[in-house]
Amino acid sequence: MAITIDLPVDLEATLRHDVENLDGSAKEAVLADLYRRGVITQAQLAGALGISRLQADAVLKGHQVYYDFTVEEIAAESGALEKLRNEHADRR
Repeated sequence: MAITIDLPVDLEATLRHDVENLDGSAKEAVLADLYRRGVITQAQLAGALGISRLQADAVLKGHQVYYDFTVEEIAAESGALEKLRNEHADRR
């Protein structure tokens, strides 16, 4: 899908001069905002940008988008990690 942003000619010229990859920067910013609003997942953001999920994390941090975990989500993740650790230890 292509998205067009209409800008005054002089502003576009300035931005294209000052921003190395204006189209890519705009795409990244839109996707980061969609992630921030909960419209897309990190995996979708990574896929749309053609990067890994780890790289997507760096993109989000660059746009000051951080995970907003609840206490319950952190507790659930902690429990899941503990279970995996125990399963791994039992295999030894």
